Amino acid sequence: MKPYYKSIVRCLKKESKVYLWGFSEVGAPGPRLENCIATHLLKSCDCWTDNGHGVFDVRYVRNKEKQELDLVITRDGLPWLAVEAELEDMTLSPTWAKHLPHLAPC
Repeated sequence: MKPYYKSIVRCLKKESKVYLWGFSEVGAPGPRLENCIATHLLKSCDCWTDNGHGVFDVRYVRNKEKQELDLVITRDGLPWLAVEAELEDMTLSPTWAKHLPHLAPC
């Protein structure tokens, strides 16, 4: 998965993330959950794109300080939905406050 970086200050533009279709192969529970959510969102994006609702893609946002939003769905190249996959911590991380002003949904 490629990063989303349009108008994000100090973001990384070249690092990609890899997700497995067989997410049960991922050892730790937290990354396994993120992998599961990412693959299901990717299938949904492919379906929406194939049905002509726009061009959807799944990306992530990470800056040089290693602050990350796990998943960002883009529609026609613009951020549409941000998703954070957390197994236990249900509080909103400070990363959201930093990145969300740049990801105002259309």
